[in-house]
Amino acid sequence: MRKRAVLRWIVALAVATLLFYACGRAHVPPAVASVFLDPVERQAVTVDIVCDYGGGSTGCTQDSLGELLRTLVPTLPAGSLLRLQGMTDSVLTEHELARYTITQSHKRTRRALEHHTEQDTNAVLTTFLPAAAPVFDHPDRHASPIAETIARSVIAGPLPRTAQHIYVLTDARQVSRSALGDLDFECGDLPSVDKFSDGLRELIAPSTFTGVAIHFAYVRLEPVENNRCTATLQQYVATRELWTKSLEKLGASVTWSMGPVQE
Repeated sequence: MRKRAVLRWIVALAVATLLFYACGRAHVPPAVASVFLDPVERQAVTVDIVCDYGGGSTGCTQDSLGELLRTLVPTLPAGSLLRLQGMTDSVLTEHELARYTITQSHKRTRRALEHHTEQDTNAVLTTFLPAAAPVFDHPDRHASPIAETIARSVIAGPLPRTAQHIYVLTDARQVSRSALGDLDFECGDLPSVDKFSDGLRELIAPSTFTGVAIHFAYVRLEPVENNRCTATLQQYVATRELWTKSLEKLGASVTWSMGPVQE
């Protein structure tokens, strides 16, 4: 019986090999490819996570950050760079909180790959969540320079020959005084798309945004801190349209979710 099982395995391997070389990988049945063929090599990426906590924003919390990492890390190819960016009242006092490079599994079996991915995920969680603790320990903020923090991540740039993705865990309510002007997305009037995108151009060269994918996540409709004004659905929608259209005008792609990341 054992000899027959081995013989069937050898025959199956031979058939998979013939299919692969005769027809190309795309024509090999998925069930066969998952057992016998190495996964398709994917291009590494550079990922920045912007953690906006405090000042009324609950976009980035231990729960939402952990959920994002558990969802995101298993999808990242080996060699990808993951960076955690904190947010303070001023972009001048912000800094990178943690970084991790996704490693390559030495074994190529499906079980080995799954185990290695689990190890990478746990390593990221045990590195990033403690690194974010100082952000969560200081919720009293008086400004939210979201655009400046995104720009700082763009300036940091991707690894050579990698695409850059920026995940912004935030309430998207920019409150700041900078080259963008005096902005208050909580209670003030929103600028026009042209004015806001022009302000973004003042921060960094607009071409720098080209090809960058910016993902807003956990952007909940929630009360304004200290009830300075009433949060409305109309203001929320207008804020989403402002961010999306302004960044797309500079060449970035934008996604938006009130909960987890939507790919």
